[in-house]
Amino acid sequence: MKGPRLALLGVVSLTATGLVIGSALRDDQRGEALAAAAALSRASAVAPVAAPATTAPTTTPAVRHAPAHTHTQASGGDTSASAPSPDSGQVTDTTPAAPKKKSSPAPTTPVATSKVKHVFLIVLTSPGYDATFGQGAASAPYLNQQLRPKGQLLTGYRALPGSDLPNYVAMISGQPPNAATSANCTTYSEFPSSAKTNKAGVVSGDGCVYPVDTLTLADQLTSAAHTWKAYEEDMAATCQHPDSGQPDDTQQGRPGDEYAARHNPFAYFHSLLDLGDCASNDVPLTKLGGDLASVKTTPSLSFIAPNLCHDGSDLTCADGTPGGLAAADTFLSQLVPQILASPAYKKDGLLELVFAAGPPVDPSGLVGALLVSPFITAGSTDATGYGPYSLLRTNEDIFGLGHLADAGGDKVKSLGGGFVTGAGD
Repeated sequence: MKGPRLALLGVVSLTATGLVIGSALRDDQRGEALAAAAALSRASAVAPVAAPATTAPTTTPAVRHAPAHTHTQASGGDTSASAPSPDSGQVTDTTPAAPKKKSSPAPTTPVATSKVKHVFLIVLTSPGYDATFGQGAASAPYLNQQLRPKGQLLTGYRALPGSDLPNYVAMISGQPPNAATSANCTTYSEFPSSAKTNKAGVVSGDGCVYPVDTLTLADQLTSAAHTWKAYEEDMAATCQHPDSGQPDDTQQGRPGDEYAARHNPFAYFHSLLDLGDCASNDVPLTKLGGDLASVKTTPSLSFIAPNLCHDGSDLTCADGTPGGLAAADTFLSQLVPQILASPAYKKDGLLELVFAAGPPVDPSGLVGALLVSPFITAGSTDATGYGPYSLLRTNEDIFGLGHLADAGGDKVKSLGGGFVTGAGD
């Protein structure tokens, strides 16, 4: 599963590098080349793709928010390619030799199969377990009185301590926190070319935008011929993110726009940015309703991130209205019934309601989580210690995928509940 995806990413890296070496192309031309490569990405889901000859880019429209990058970052620390002068001539018809680099390790073999075929993952910010699920918790009546009795409460689920971005990154890639992500990547910084990948698939060094050979759950799904989409509330354009090396101006909510790039983990991986997958599949939340209309149009994985007001991050929203858990509960009461009524959920769905961060005053990280599915015993609880790596491992197991980075750790368990045969063994 990983081989074809990495092979294609290698093709894209070499194609982009060859284009830059052969001619000082404009940014839009490099974007066109990568847009063409994005089409190859979809074909690679079923078979490896042979490297194309290096030719001048066609008139394929450029992919917005999936800029070409004129360097190849590899786990072995490749150096950046330098562009020639603007009058260097025409594009050459030879492709530069592939840089020697250490390939990322193959993910561990999955241990389970599942009845679930459609996963709906909603990510919120928690005021703490007791405030959310404890006795007397009154701020979330829909969550506790209507939704919780339908599913299984994970009383031992803990978020990674501190900021929220490391949790988002971990739940789709298994990558652990570093200094930049722990600071919520206030600057959209690249990893250095010296960044290395260890035998477990963990990238060392400090940075926000992971090298092209660092794979995600989205890459795995694509390679296995499954589908995915991220639905982000208030996102103005597909795969919205800051420019490389620039400050992130979405750290705080703005009246009428409370989108937060740090709650969109798919925009932090070159494996998705450079092939155009992010530009195609990372969309505004307004697209969800139409996609839920049929099983065919519902992705295998639907990742849903409310804005800073509706996910509970802001106690007072940018427009002055109350936020916190009460606003998140109202959001859930409007969105979740649509999901539960959808044909895909009714057929073989799983709703995962998790929290990416707890209150800073609680170092335990205990936040809890809720699973709802036709395959789960309603009103049940599970006190096992879980976290974002367990969440990733579970979703990999559901779709028969390998375990990326820290999701493959010996002590990491898949979520229980019976919807994954043998999960937690």
